[in-house]
Amino acid sequence: MLSDCCVAMGFDDDFSAVRLYVPGGQVRPSTQAIVAVNNVTLCPILELGKQLGQFDLGVVGVNGVDIKAGFTTHENAEAANKAAIVRASKSCVIVGDSSKIGIVLESKFADFTDAVRFVVDEEPSNEKLREMIALFGDKIILA
Repeated sequence: MLSDCCVAMGFDDDFSAVRLYVPGGQVRPSTQAIVAVNNVTLCPILELGKQLGQFDLGVVGVNGVDIKAGFTTHENAEAANKAAIVRASKSCVIVGDSSKIGIVLESKFADFTDAVRFVVDEEPSNEKLREMIALFGDKIILA
């Protein structure tokens, strides 16, 4: 509930009256993602993945996806977590809506050559989605 209030009030990494910490890191006020605490040398996600012998399945959201650029997000603490989840998982599901297709952001965390599947809404008028399906249809799940 506290995190929901932070989202409703528009708090972000730079402006927040609240810092919420849970095992694994800090809850980002704007997205509610859990990110490692700054200045921590070991990534808790990778460390836990090593201890468990990898996660069976990782699930992450995406801010931008492009045939050439891959799966991207803003350069911030979430980028490192998303990359760590992909690396620490035997397979990974990346979830996004078709409006993210064609967007390329600063930080790439995966691409279609990784052990990932992309779950996206079926938007028949999205030409870039049709191109993506033609090239990587086995990696795309239409929802």
